[in-house]
Amino acid sequence: MAYINNLSDDILSSIFSHSMTSTAILPPSLGDDPRLQLMAVSPRWRRVILQASIFWDILIILPRNPEATHGLLMIAKEWLSRIHSMTDHILSLFLLQPRYLNRQEPIHRTRNGEGYRVLEDGILPAARGTKWFSCTLSTVHGINSFFDIPLDEFNCVEGLDISFPRLPDPELAHTTVTMIKAKLSSFTTFQSSHHLRSAPINIGNGIHPLRLRIPWWRLSKIDMTNTTLRPNTFLEVLSASAPSLKDGSFAIRFKRVTRSTASAPNETTPIVKACFLQYLHLRLINPSRDRRFLSRLYLTSLSHLKIDLDDRVGWRMSIYDHLLSRSSQTLRTLELVDAPSEGRQSNNAMVCQDTDLDKLFSMCPNVEHLRLPIGVQIPQNTLNKITECSLLPCLRSLEVFSTIGIDVLEMVGRRNELVYHRAGIGSSNLGTGIGGYPPFLGRVVLHTLLENQRNITLAKRYIRSFSSSQGTVFDIKYLD
Repeated sequence: MAYINNLSDDILSSIFSHSMTSTAILPPSLGDDPRLQLMAVSPRWRRVILQASIFWDILIILPRNPEATHGLLMIAKEWLSRIHSMTDHILSLFLLQPRYLNRQEPIHRTRNGEGYRVLEDGILPAARGTKWFSCTLSTVHGINSFFDIPLDEFNCVEGLDISFPRLPDPELAHTTVTMIKAKLSSFTTFQSSHHLRSAPINIGNGIHPLRLRIPWWRLSKIDMTNTTLRPNTFLEVLSASAPSLKDGSFAIRFKRVTRSTASAPNETTPIVKACFLQYLHLRLINPSRDRRFLSRLYLTSLSHLKIDLDDRVGWRMSIYDHLLSRSSQTLRTLELVDAPSEGRQSNNAMVCQDTDLDKLFSMCPNVEHLRLPIGVQIPQNTLNKITECSLLPCLRSLEVFSTIGIDVLEMVGRRNELVYHRAGIGSSNLGTGIGGYPPFLGRVVLHTLLENQRNITLAKRYIRSFSSSQGTVFDIKYLD
């Protein structure tokens, strides 16, 4: 013990960090949190733990902690008072997540009559130092606490992670949705949050996202991959956030188009121009039901596009023509992926016609990284054009499926040889993609059948015997 007493506070806190995480649960449960045990050793240890910000990066509020005795509640208040006094805003996550969904007592009473009040004892003391606020609104008590937050409390918040889950109990689900809809219209706590830039939002109870009165026009990142939107709702959200959005992730479900809507002009669907959007991830469910939708998007700064597809009719590349044509000069990464199907077998696999992929690739002259879904095979004529660099001249990495396998490897070897000789042996621009010369294909992920393993091994060995492909990384994934 004498040796430990000679250690500096910094070394001591570093040692403590190996026995506890940065997550503190309030109110604390007896015996669950190493902070309680270490703080009880000596006044110095208590002071070191309370003053070390690395132990208070994350706070989790559990309003109905069954072991919240009077002593633990006092410790919780002390922890929060310490956080409230900090000026460097170390609080990065604040989670309001009731553990017991079916219990609806307003507060938990202890033997001494003390209760842990979520708003007064949990949220407000830590609000001004909070950089990231996360909450799951799944109980009546939690909803009331959230909507009772006064204005100008979260002045430093940079991220708002909010979830309206779909509850299994129909009666509780109806009660909570009714409460939320009634309170949203007058809830403006985060509307004046000048630092708010990121918002992961999960809505499972049917509430329209724009009923959340947050500064959509200030958000640079939105993640709604766990919220299934209708196409028009997505366009409304994208339009509201267009002035500043740079990174967006959305899930969109398309309904079958009726005769009346199919004959309606495109002008009935709003045009959305998101001029600053660079990264877009879309999970599309049955987009073939309404091919007009993507034609309404103007994304002139888009550099990374990922599409997860779940569609009964599989991949129809022509659906994406309008979207890609407007981003042809800026797009650098294109990923087309088969999304897990909802309760049925996926039917996305297909062999594309030459013209399908030729047209798609011709709209991506600056794409450097390309990923195609398993089952979409590049025809030989298109592979020849990629070899000659007449298609995808800037390509550096490729992930693709082939039933044969060696056709893709031969394309890689021939293209790299062409680049090698076009630039000239010893050229400083060799394979760099500058000076008008195309780059080498440096990484290839090939999905192919297990029965091709022997031929693939021989082809790789042959291709790597050439100097042009010695630096190429091949990742072969065999399918049974």
